[in-house]
Amino acid sequence: MPVYVRGPKDIPDTVAQASAAASRVLQSIIKGKIIKSIKDMSLEKIETKAKE
Repeated sequence: MPVYVRGPKDIPDTVAQASAAASRVLQSIIKGKIIKSIKDMSLEKIETKAKE
């Protein structure tokens, strides 16, 4: 049986956190940081993008 140290998150906190995550994804899409495929990328370029 699991032991919970904290209770569940409040709904407003969860919504705020999800909103922030969605906003970060949209920023990445707008800035062109999201790519469709990594097939044509070298390992070096993938590592560089991961560090950004």
